[in-house]
This record gives sequence, structure tokens and C-alpha cells, in this order.
Amino acid sequence: MPIELILYIHFSISSILITAFLMLKFWNYRSKKEAKTLALMMLGAFIWGVSSYISNLTTNIRAMIILEKIEFLGVVLISVHWFVFCIQFTEYRYIMQKYIRYFYIIPSITMILLFTNRYHHLMVKSRAFVEVGPLLVANEFYGLWYWVHSLYSYFLFSLGILILLHNKKQLPLVLLKQTNMIIYSIMIPLVLSIIYLFRLNPFYPIDPTLFTFSITGIICYISLYRYKLFRLIPSARAAVAEHMSGLLFVFDNQNNLLDMNKTAENTLCLKSKQYFGKKIQEIDNNYLSVFDKYVNVQSADERITIETNMGTKYYDLKIRPLLDEHHTSMGKFVILYDVTELEHAIQVKSNFLASMSHEIRTPINSIIGFMDLLKTADYKPKEKDYHNIAFKSAEDLLAIVNSILDYSMLEAGKIELGLTIFSLNQLIDEITKMFSIHEKNLEFYCEIDKNVPQFIQGDRDKIKQILTNLLSNAYKFTDSGSVVLKVALINVNKEESLEFSITDTGIGIPDNKIDTIYQRFQQLDMSNSRKYGGIGLGLAIVKELLFLMGGTINVKSTLSQGSTFTVSIPVKGLNIAAEERKEGVSKKQIVCLLAEDNKANQLLVYNIIKKYGYHIDVADNGEEVISMVKIKDYDIILMDLQMPVIDGYEAAKAIRDLEKTSGRRVPIIALTANATKEDMLKSKHAGMDDFITKPLRTKILFEKINQYIS
Repeated sequence: MPIELILYIHFSISSILITAFLMLKFWNYRSKKEAKTLALMMLGAFIWGVSSYISNLTTNIRAMIILEKIEFLGVVLISVHWFVFCIQFTEYRYIMQKYIRYFYIIPSITMILLFTNRYHHLMVKSRAFVEVGPLLVANEFYGLWYWVHSLYSYFLFSLGILILLHNKKQLPLVLLKQTNMIIYSIMIPLVLSIIYLFRLNPFYPIDPTLFTFSITGIICYISLYRYKLFRLIPSARAAVAEHMSGLLFVFDNQNNLLDMNKTAENTLCLKSKQYFGKKIQEIDNNYLSVFDKYVNVQSADERITIETNMGTKYYDLKIRPLLDEHHTSMGKFVILYDVTELEHAIQVKSNFLASMSHEIRTPINSIIGFMDLLKTADYKPKEKDYHNIAFKSAEDLLAIVNSILDYSMLEAGKIELGLTIFSLNQLIDEITKMFSIHEKNLEFYCEIDKNVPQFIQGDRDKIKQILTNLLSNAYKFTDSGSVVLKVALINVNKEESLEFSITDTGIGIPDNKIDTIYQRFQQLDMSNSRKYGGIGLGLAIVKELLFLMGGTINVKSTLSQGSTFTVSIPVKGLNIAAEERKEGVSKKQIVCLLAEDNKANQLLVYNIIKKYGYHIDVADNGEEVISMVKIKDYDIILMDLQMPVIDGYEAAKAIRDLEKTSGRRVPIIALTANATKEDMLKSKHAGMDDFITKPLRTKILFEKINQYIS
């Protein structure tokens, strides 16, 4: 027996055994799509090897023709499954997954034409059997479709290689070697196949391509099993996606659903295969229906609500584009994170804050209010000092409570802006007087540009709080020198903004600390909290308020020389003559109605109102308020929100209903320790005109009353 035939027999048997072994090994990983595809590819090589081996050893022409057709089935399986593997192994699985079925069309037609060749001869025009040594070989003249399929197979091999080469750009260095091995392993049989096709093979009629395919299988097995690529790519990414707590959806550019993770399948009670390739609008599901408004959105971060059989669910929605290396959109992925428990916790926290705000501020309100009234009392010098110390301590306590509650409510999104028209000059004058008499006796200057309007529309209280916090910090960290407040009107993106800059000659801020000064409970040095006081919330509150108002803050500082904080706040300037906003009340007797259940607060407000010469009636609850409004006309009503029997909200609604028949409308001002967004909206919807936050200050209360009755 010739040596060539002996070698052929040994190589053929080895190839058959190797491909059978690899087919079984890859099949063990069939839970991975890539491994299942490689198992089918090795099945093709096994079928090719067995049928080719038997065909070359037989002399039965009819058997050879049948075996040739079976052999071609193996060839078809190899080319198409190599290409499918390349898609599944790379990021192209998201783009091409729904098109994979179409790549089986030509191989299917090929097999049909092969088994019906005698009717059309599109695969083989003719064949003649000749003896080549000890072998009986079919000398064939191929038909048109044979060349179509051959070109198609080489196209799939080449395209698969290009996909792997392209994917190399996305891989870490540790995986490049294994990917290169796979590419080289498939190029060898590809070249030998072309050589055999054009009969340039020196071993003809023996086809060495099959032998090299077994080598390809070994290299793929080593790369994917030994180097654990199945566990690293894309298994690691797939594991993260499959087991992440969020619901993950992948869409193409036409908004067809390509994939979803297990969490999404379990939550929606859907199977991704069942809805693969369908548009969002074609899937009847509460979760997917919320995506209708995002079909043209490539990036989003929002909190949404979804109505389910289990009640209302809250989700954080994130949409991000899928881009290739050229930043061309391939689609997008959507993630939904269930934040229902967090939302409920925030609501519980908000309710707790509202309750604590009321319970803490109510007694402080009485303390500060009465001490404010007693300022004009005839004290002995030492008694006056005691009074001032107690008053200052109460204000410090209130400042701490306010800071904690304000920041908590800002953090929870429970504070809303209240836009009013107010005199900026008057606000600056109040702040200037407040800090001009500061105990440190620093030089304080205020400069206002001439183009700054006298009246603006904005949230007066929030602007005052921002400036007060910044100036307090400037005074706190400045032992000598000066503090300067500058006010200017600037244009930012064609919109008017007020620019406030506060410059001090204090201790300054180190460069490495500038990024941390806006963090809550942070100071430059924790020892500063003992030296300078405070709890480190002032700047955190300023930043949150500015974010709420659409403003900005910047700081420039030199250590040991001082700092300059610059804030920009969007406002609307108004050209209103001063006399149009002149404050003052008529000399007629003003009659007020106070609705308050707390006796201490009743006494406090009663004394403040009487001090200004107004008449005041007092009601202990909402029911009494309604009864008193029915029998007497009042110029203004001061309404506590939390009262027994009927609360302030219901009382206000009842009063507004009564006014529908009387034609008269009395201003109602809410008195509340809660300045949350819900309280403000609720009081507004109940028909109240304004609100005053406790603790009450004599001047603020009078100004608010004056505003509505003048």
C-alpha cells in the first residue's frame, strides 16, 4: 500500500476522532450560544471526515455519489456556523442576532439543489470516475450554483475574520493572544481550501483541508476552554447583565427588542425569545409601554412610576446609546432600577421631618418670640445681659435645627421655590444692618452696580438664606480685616442673573480642600468646628439651594489671605416705581383672626398684633374659625395648619366656599413649622395666599400682614 494512502488513512482517522471529541466537549458548554455553535461546526467537520473517508475507500459509484452529498452537508455546516460563532462571540450579537436566520437561506438552497441535481445540474454538470493510484476518484465539472455557494462560504469565512479583527479593539491585552490564535487557526484551512478548489494541491485527490479544520478545532478549544474565554468573554459581562438587580433591555435603532436579562424576564413574566425583534408598541406589557415616550431618546436619567398588579412601582430609568468605535449608533440599552423601597423610605423620612419640624420649632417659636417681645422691657444692666445671652443661645439652637431640617428637606426634594416681587435694595439693607453690628467689628462694605434693578422677581427668602450663610462663613473665618459684598446684574445665556460676590480677608482655603467644602458636615479641619463653631452644613445648603434655583457658585481662595465666593442666581428684573411698592397700612382699625391651638403661640401672636395697634380674635381650632368667619368680617386670617377638630387646610377650603356667595375674599396666611414643597402646594390648593415659617419674628409677621392689607 502506498505511503500516501497510509498517511491519509491515519490522518483521516485522527481528524474524525479529534472532531468527535471536540464536538462533545463544546456540547458540554451548550448553555453558551458560542459553544453550541462551535459544537455544530465540529459536527460538520465530523460528517465531512467520515463521509470523505468512506468515499475514498469504496469503489461503489452509487455509494460514492450519496456520500459526496452527505460530505457536502458537513462543508455547509462549517462555513455558516463559523460566521455565526464570530457574531455571537463579539459585540455584533446585539446588531446581527435577529438577522442570523437569513444566513442559512443559501446553505439550505444548496442542499436542496444538491439532492435534486439530476433535474437541473446546477451543482454538478457532469462527473467521471477515474483511478488515481489505489483510489477511485470522481472528476467533476461544477455547475453555476456550486460556485455561488463556494463564493458565499468564503465570504462568510472572510467576514467572520473581519469581525474578530474589529472586535480586537475592544478586548483587554490578556485576551488578544487567544483571539489571534483563533483567527490564524481558521485562515490555514481557508487557504488550503482555495488551493484544493483550483486543483493546485500536490496531494490531489486527497483534500488536506479537513485535517487543518481539526487543528482549528483544537486551537479554539484551547483558547476558549483552557484560557477560559467562555468564562471571561462574554460570560463575565453576560453574568453581570443576567444577575444584576436592574431590568436590562437592548434595542436596535428601529426600537426592536433584541435582548433582556433574566431579571427583566422574571419581572415582566416574558421570554426574550418570544418577543425577539418586535417593536415596543407590539408588546402588550405595562413595563414596556412606558418606553413609548423614549423611542427617539438616546440618553436619559429619570424616575418613573409603573402601575402593576402589586401596586405602584418606582424605577430609576437610565438610557444609554450603544456606539461603535466610530461613535455610530448601533442601538441603545435601557436599565430600570427598582427604587420603590427607597421612595417609600423617603416618604417616611419626609413625614418624620415634617413632624419633627413642627414639634421642635413650636416651643422654640414661643421662646424666641417672647424674648423678642421682652427686648424693650426695662431691665437692669445685668438682667439685660442675661436676656441677650439667652436670646442668642435660642437663636443658635434654632440655626442648628433649621440647618439640619433644611438640608434634609432639600436632600429629599421637599422644598419648593416661592417666587415673589420684592425690593432687592431693602433685602440688601436688611443684610447689611444684620452684619454691620456683628460682634467682631470687622469692616463691612456693600457695593451695588447701578444697573441692578430695584425690584426683582425671585425667591426672597432663599436668596436671603444664601447670602446670610455665605456672609456668616466669611465673618466666622475672618479675625481681622474686612468683608465685602458686591451685587451686579449679568447676562448668562441671554438670561438675567444676579451675581453676588462675598470677599473676606480670612484664613483662606487650601487648594486640596476646595472640592470638599460643599460636602455636608465638612469643615477645613475638624478642629475648626471647635474653634469657629458650626456643624458644617452652611455651604452644603447654599449649593443645594442654588441647584434648586438654577444658579451656580464658584470660589477663589489664597491660604492665609482670604476667599471670594461668587454666586449667580437667575432672576427677573422689574422696572417698578418705588412709590408703587411703598409699604404702609391705612389708619383704619385692622381686624385679624388667629387660628392656633397652642396657648403659648396664641399669646405670642396676640401680643405682637396688639403691639401694632391691630385688633385680634383667637380661635382654638378650624371649626371655630369657620364659625367666626360666618358672623364677622376679618381683614386677614393667620391660620395654623395643624389643629384639632378641623385642620387649617380644611378650614381654608371651607372659608373659600363661603366667599363664593359673599363675594368677599380675605387673605389667609398659613403659620407653619413645615416649609416643605408638599405643605406649600397643599396650602395653596386649599386657598391660602401665603405662609410664614415658625418661629415667628415680630418684624416678619408685621411685614407680611402689611403686604396683604395695604
